[in-house]
Amino acid sequence: MMQTTADIVVVAQCIQGRPEKGLSDTLAAADRLVELRGGACLVLLLGEGADGAARRLAADEGLDVLAICGSGVSPYVGEVYRRVVAGELAALNPVYVLVPHTSQGMEWAPAMAAEMG
Repeated sequence: MMQTTADIVVVAQCIQGRPEKGLSDTLAAADRLVELRGGACLVLLLGEGADGAARRLAADEGLDVLAICGSGVSPYVGEVYRRVVAGELAALNPVYVLVPHTSQGMEWAPAMAAEMG
């Protein structure tokens, strides 16, 4: 069953049905936060083929994963990602949000963080 709240949210892009390369390092950081602070972790996976990738990631890693796919998030447009992720985060109200350190993550995540406060 998918959780409706999460203390830690990891946001990552799915490219051609595969999670972006930086996701494993970001998941390791999330695991460390869970060890130190406790709480629940959720992965938001956005982009082309995110639904299948989310099922595989959930089965392989035992994670709660929410796939967000469709014409709004594929192909990648930073402004769209910012709006979509902000909406999901507002509903989840996490304490921590982690984004892989990629050029695309650096494009939308700081602007979203500034807007959300």
